[in-house]
Amino acid sequence: YVARLNSVADEDVLACAQNLYLALIEGPPVCQDIVVAKVTAILQDAEGQISAAQMEAGQGIVDRTSMTSHVVRQWDTVYTAVGLSLGIIENRSQFNLTAWLECVVRCLRIIIGETIANGTILPLLRHRIVWLLGCSYQYIGNRKIT
Repeated sequence: YVARLNSVADEDVLACAQNLYLALIEGPPVCQDIVVAKVTAILQDAEGQISAAQMEAGQGIVDRTSMTSHVVRQWDTVYTAVGLSLGIIENRSQFNLTAWLECVVRCLRIIIGETIANGTILPLLRHRIVWLLGCSYQYIGNRKIT
């Protein structure tokens, strides 16, 4: 019962956070500019994204520490926010979404390749990246991402 109650509370916090993000990103242009600038600054951390993918895949990690879990959840949150607002990010910034999506695909390859090799199962980012790529189909188009 307590575990279920905590799960419901976590879902409520997630829903509230997503609603707040959407209110800001879909709000007045001044709010959009501030939020888009913050999000695109985070997305420029390609090394951090690849590191999180390696953590999820179990590369170089002896044990699952809270730091590993924190980093993976952080990028899951960022990818969720981006997936919810790709059009606004594209319209309100000069950020190259197509180039960034190539980094995301690289992260997915790391996760899938290492998960198969190591037998680790921590699918959070794997699921979020697949969802994000589904949200991004218009930016990928017929382009082959390597």
